[in-house]
Amino acid sequence: EADEKSFIFIFRKLPDNFKTKAKVIVTKEKIPDFKYCQVIHRNPRLAMAEVLETLFPLFKKFDHSIHSSSITGTSFQFQEPIKIGALSVFGDNVSIGEGTIIHSNVSIGNQCEIGKNCIIHPNTTIYDNTKIGDNTIIHGGVVIGADGFGYEQNKNIWEKINHLGSVVIGNNVEIGANSCIDRGVLGQTSIANGVKIDNLVQVAHNCEVSENTIIIAGALLGGSSKIGKNCILAGDVCVSDGVTVNDNTTILARSGVTKNHHGNQILSGYPAINHKEETKHHAKLRRLLKKNI
Repeated sequence: EADEKSFIFIFRKLPDNFKTKAKVIVTKEKIPDFKYCQVIHRNPRLAMAEVLETLFPLFKKFDHSIHSSSITGTSFQFQEPIKIGALSVFGDNVSIGEGTIIHSNVSIGNQCEIGKNCIIHPNTTIYDNTKIGDNTIIHGGVVIGADGFGYEQNKNIWEKINHLGSVVIGNNVEIGANSCIDRGVLGQTSIANGVKIDNLVQVAHNCEVSENTIIIAGALLGGSSKIGKNCILAGDVCVSDGVTVNDNTTILARSGVTKNHHGNQILSGYPAINHKEETKHHAKLRRLLKKNI
């Protein structure tokens, strides 16, 4: 994990013939021959995060500024300081908490509430009736509050179901680039405190994602699905409509969850089952194939 252009290096295991021009090393074990600063920590990646945040804080003080090309509706409220970039547009009855940065070309609809110390990156679209908590980061291209994919067939015609609900996002949430979170039909889609969502994730209407869950790139949550606390959904995981995944569940990459599952387990495969059982099934299948060849 070393890069000689960097002033901070991280090593889980020291390579042979170690040489560096760095003046600071974050490492798991002391390097006897290194004469400069060493940060020794049992988890070097965590230590790196803390060092970087100390030297280059993500949320830092700035002067209040609203770009002259931005457009605000009626009853636009804010607590200074905030920073709004060029060509951003705000609907009616929007409120923004202090310390929030909204970059250029962001669109925020009516009756929206943005908390304190948030960062909303360029080209983000936030529809009406969206509430976002404090210390939340939303990356470029994210769409929050679009209609869910709701239709009902009437003879040979698909009739659209009008979505009148909202999206509620908690504190300390991060949403990766080009992810989409749909509004509820009548109620709300909710993303709880501490949730981290990667790029290119789809969260459908009326979903509930509970505290401190991580959802990795390409995952798809069907309408009204519920994900518990402290879960990990790996890349390309699909969760069917209305399915509940309970607390402390890890779902391995490209699994398809088609029914409710209790918590405190690892799931894999399609349809997803306990990973140990899935591994046994594959082993039995391989033995059967070898026997019949």
